[in-house]
Amino acid sequence: MLHILTVKQHMKKRPKGLKAPKTKYKNDWKSMSLENLEKDHWGEPPHDSHVVKTCHQLRKKPLKDFETEDLRIMIGQNIGLRYLIPLALETLRENVLAEGDFYEGDLLKSVLTSDREFWRKEKDLFTELEEIVSDNEQVLKEQGPKLWDAFKEMKKKYKFKEKRNTACFTCIHVMTKSKPILFVSHDDDSSWEFTCGANEHSEEEIKIISLEEATDIDGSINELADMPEGVCAERENIGARWIKK
Repeated sequence: MLHILTVKQHMKKRPKGLKAPKTKYKNDWKSMSLENLEKDHWGEPPHDSHVVKTCHQLRKKPLKDFETEDLRIMIGQNIGLRYLIPLALETLRENVLAEGDFYEGDLLKSVLTSDREFWRKEKDLFTELEEIVSDNEQVLKEQGPKLWDAFKEMKKKYKFKEKRNTACFTCIHVMTKSKPILFVSHDDDSSWEFTCGANEHSEEEIKIISLEEATDIDGSINELADMPEGVCAERENIGARWIKK
């Protein structure tokens, strides 16, 4: 853990004014290094740490020469995700249990535990990850049950732009988990409502919880995190498609 913090602390010391990676990749991007792609040269490692020195070295390495262990290390440190996650997904599509130097499936583990904010923004890549995991569901359940559980946990993670402690309305049935969330409304005053879909609730049945508590109850509502104000969504049951109105 000390090594990880050291790398992150160093990243915070980058010079200001650096350009963010372009949305579109260059045709030859895999032949370039992270330093060249990000136009960010870290210089010499500030600490005599194996992890720090390795990360500095890998930033100079052409991406086409990256091995599974290289991807595992860098993604585990949340470095260069914009470029390395697509490479990792290519590897995982070939072998979902691809391994670096630690254990079978360690690359997928690094991907699943990487920066949640990255995945919230890169929805196309998350969709691709979902497809890979879903296509290998049986393999993961049999040979990598912890990885399957990590994926389910990842899907449940908070994706709303509002703060986690933002108050929202729900009903007693949802709060006690006796009924699922079948109706979601993002009102004009920015408030959120998550209920079981019953036509009427008494005043006593209306409850207030935080947005994070709502996602803990049912992680699938994260699919509606970007729903604009003044729109509501309904579904017939858990697993059914949300219909926005």
